[in-house]
Amino acid sequence: MATDSLNFHQTFPPEQQHLSNLLQNAEAIQNKDALKISQITGIPQGESSGKVRPHFSYAQYMGLLNYSYQSGTYSVALTDLGECVRKDDPWMQEELTALLCHSMIVREHGGAPMWSQLFLNILPKYRGEVSIDVCCREMAKIFDSNEVTIRKQISPLLTSYSENGFFGTTGILKKSNDTLALQPLDYQPDFAYLYAYCLYDFWDADFPGENEILRTQLEKTGFRHVFGWSLSTELSVLEHLADMGIIRMNRQLTPPSIARLSAKSDLIDNLYSLLC
Repeated sequence: MATDSLNFHQTFPPEQQHLSNLLQNAEAIQNKDALKISQITGIPQGESSGKVRPHFSYAQYMGLLNYSYQSGTYSVALTDLGECVRKDDPWMQEELTALLCHSMIVREHGGAPMWSQLFLNILPKYRGEVSIDVCCREMAKIFDSNEVTIRKQISPLLTSYSENGFFGTTGILKKSNDTLALQPLDYQPDFAYLYAYCLYDFWDADFPGENEILRTQLEKTGFRHVFGWSLSTELSVLEHLADMGIIRMNRQLTPPSIARLSAKSDLIDNLYSLLC
């Protein structure tokens, strides 16, 4: 895997304020260079380095925008998901937004490589608890690197899940001394459309064009690991989504099948609709 895919953050963790400022100023920063974007958004940037490029990458890994960099300027386009967040939570202060961005950045397809490997591979392999030393050893093998380099590169990831980090409000990862422990999340009915959107997104990545899959196929997507759920918790969530008419479950089959009943665009439109 290319080194720049691991070093994209340049040691900077994602910051809610900077991500929000990119979304809110998407039109104003179109075809601007980093220094001009810094002036418009307030994101710190020097002549040769700063937080502008890393936050473009973070926002893209989170599925909020797509960007390209050419001849010193950035071309930016918000995704439908990014437009939804900008409309319903422009300052990105809701817990739902943090969990949404977490669920997207850990995707195997489209997410940030280290985030994906930690949540979809390493933590499940070690049953939700792993030392940082072992984690770095595993990542060094995966990314054909060395443990010293990996330990530096993983620092922004760990910071992002700290109490004051952008993903800290999710409570999904706890660092204690030299140990990382997954904290399975409770199902929150207010977040039902978020779970459904994540389900569909992971589904599309591994089984594009398939409107019905088996439960065993869903397991291969890693969907439940995003939230630290057991198989039984995932089943309870799926049954709730079925009660809402978002999916249909056929439990007469062995293994059961899951069919999609909604459009992804409808899920985006309803993401924040259940919040009090």
